[in-house]
Formats: sequence, C-alpha cells, structure tokens
Amino acid sequence: MHFSMAKACLEAGKHVLVDKPVTPTYAEAAELARIAQRCNRKLMTFQNRRLDGDFLTVKKLIEEKAIEGTQPGCGNTWNLAPHLIDQCMVLFGRPDSVMGLVQNVRQLGHSNLDDSFTIHLYYTNTPRPVTCILRGTLSAVTARPLRFIVRGDQGTYIKRGHDVQEGQMKKHMSPWGPEFGIEPKSQWGEIEVQNENGLPTLKGEYNRIYPNVAGVLEGKEEPLVRWEESAAVVQILQLAFQSAEEGRTLPVPRA
Repeated sequence: MHFSMAKACLEAGKHVLVDKPVTPTYAEAAELARIAQRCNRKLMTFQNRRLDGDFLTVKKLIEEKAIEGTQPGCGNTWNLAPHLIDQCMVLFGRPDSVMGLVQNVRQLGHSNLDDSFTIHLYYTNTPRPVTCILRGTLSAVTARPLRFIVRGDQGTYIKRGHDVQEGQMKKHMSPWGPEFGIEPKSQWGEIEVQNENGLPTLKGEYNRIYPNVAGVLEGKEEPLVRWEESAAVVQILQLAFQSAEEGRTLPVPRA
C-alpha cells in the first residue's frame, strides 16, 4: 500500500513522507526514488526510532569510544526489524553479510505470519569486526524488555524498557514541553565503565521529525533519514527472509 499511495501522491505533485518500512521490496523503493526525481518532489522517511533516547545514548557511547570494540544486540519482523536494521546502519554503515531466522513460534494464524526473528548483521571490512544481533518476539512477556546490550573492551551498556516518548504523547504531553523525552532515573541503563554504574538516558528527540520535514521542504535542511538509507533497510530485510528460507548467510551487495 505504501508504494501505490506514495506513487499517486508524487505524481499528483505532492511531497511525501512514508512510514517504515517504506516498501515491501527494494525494487519498489528504488522506483519511488525515480518517480520523485522525475516529478521534482521530496521523498522522505518517518523513522522515529533513530531519535529514541536509549539509541541516542548508545550512539554517543560509541562515538566517544567510551566502551570501544562494540557488539550490540537488540531485543514481528516487518514491524520491528526495520528500526533495528536502520539503527545498526547509523552506527556501523552497510553490513557485509546477513543471516536471518524468522519463525511463527506461537503457531497462531498462517505459518508465514511470523512473530519472532533473529537477524545477524556481520561487519568484517571494518577496523574491528562487529556483529549486530537483532531479536524481536511476541511470545515473551516481561515488564522491562531488553533493548540493548553493547559490549566493548572497556565496558558494557545494558538497557531495558521502552523509550518514553510514545507513552508521553498518549498522555497528550507536548513534544516541546521541558519534560518530553526525558526518562526517569528508574529506567536508566546500567553501565560498567571504569567502575561506574548507571548512565542517564539522553533526551529523546521525536520533536525534531516534523520541523525537519518543514526545513527540507523550505530548502534549509537535509532529511534526517535519506531515502536511499531506508531502501537499503528493505533490501537487507529481504535478504534476512531469504537467508531464513535457505538456511545460509548471504552477502549484502555493495551500494
């Protein structure tokens, strides 16, 4: 549905913001990019999980080399995996290969209606090899689900629970209020770096999304998420499904 609606809007002369995953196939994502270029319209992606407070915290730790040599792990495939793949690509770029396991653990509905996945993204052509392990399931019930484990030579960061911003918006909190995106201390992640414990979660930044859309349309800003990045997420997700079907690790084509 994303493809047909976005195509119709672009050809009607409208700029378009598409929720993730932008399309079910990489070919359709590439076709939308060509249509947008032909119609001289802006084509953008709504990828809000780049602005989760816990992910921004992980990104800062890696950029500052606070724990070095990182190997992240995160915990329905088309719904959740696009966020996780996108986050890994923000941190480490395009992976060299992918391995996927996609299952219907609860055996509810059609066998192809998956509720659990494990995806490995392998980075071998980097200064230090990195493996990102992405997991999601509907079969586990826990009050504070595991979000991130980031292991490095100098420490480990462990984060549980969901980002606070969706819950705050459901309570009608203004995205521009002083408390929006701020996580209570009880939800902070645990960190072991030079004998320190407890790390404040950075303020979430969902309130950057629509001002950025306006800035892009006014020619003042670049998109927070480039379309080719979202298309690459779809390509890698398709490879993960193919890997699950064939039972083997697959190389990721170069961009």
